[in-house]
Amino acid sequence: MKNNKINKTAKSYLAKLLATENISVEHRKVKTAFFDLKQRLLVVPIWKEMNKDILDLLLAHEIGHALFTPQQEWKDAIDKEKINRSFLNVIEDARIEKLVKRKYPGLQQSFIKGYRDLINNNFFGTDGKDFNEMLLIDRLNIHFKSSHVESPLTFDDSYENDVVKRIEKLETFEEVIELADELAKYCKKEQEEKEEEMETHGFDDHDFDDFDENDLDQDGESVSDPSDEEDEEEKSGSKNSDDKGEEETKDAEEQKSDSTVL
Repeated sequence: MKNNKINKTAKSYLAKLLATENISVEHRKVKTAFFDLKQRLLVVPIWKEMNKDILDLLLAHEIGHALFTPQQEWKDAIDKEKINRSFLNVIEDARIEKLVKRKYPGLQQSFIKGYRDLINNNFFGTDGKDFNEMLLIDRLNIHFKSSHVESPLTFDDSYENDVVKRIEKLETFEEVIELADELAKYCKKEQEEKEEEMETHGFDDHDFDDFDENDLDQDGESVSDPSDEEDEEEKSGSKNSDDKGEEETKDAEEQKSDSTVL
């Protein structure tokens, strides 16, 4: 792993310029990068394995969300249309990465070098995995994240191959919602068929009825919950009012629905 000295301040200013707005950029000890669409806050993690290429990738990815993911439509898709957040995030990631590279062709190398390092670090948890045992959504996630370098997956099934082509052609968020909903239904059936033989240990396990962001921890979609600090306060006993706790829990849930993650 390269150990480049990183000028975080300069990178933050560059992110603001590329996002074409005065977004806030913070470096925190969180699991992964995320962008709060409502607060216009881009958070990048402080990792021991962080280097210039990985940081450039994370910033480029989240800038894509800042530019192209619509805040109200994203929130409505989750809260009102009840689209599974995991599926929505995977499909939207593929769309915004295509669009941000189209807008800024110079970011191509940031994606290639950054993903190469993440793959070498087994960030997506693919070492020793049997891809054939994974749900389609997980294989699509791996394919589109790693295809910047070299995808280890092929899709021979006619439906799956068609889905790959449809994702490659996505332009609007409305198309993302439609496909995410379709894939959630398809993979629910797929999961039921594999239930007997599948090991449910995070990467392949999706709770379709009550999705929790932490379901994504092992597939490269690690969730950095913006409410982590509130959770720690609750554990330490600093919140003594039940009413206050319920109100802050509600606020945290609303904040979750406004955030996208890598």
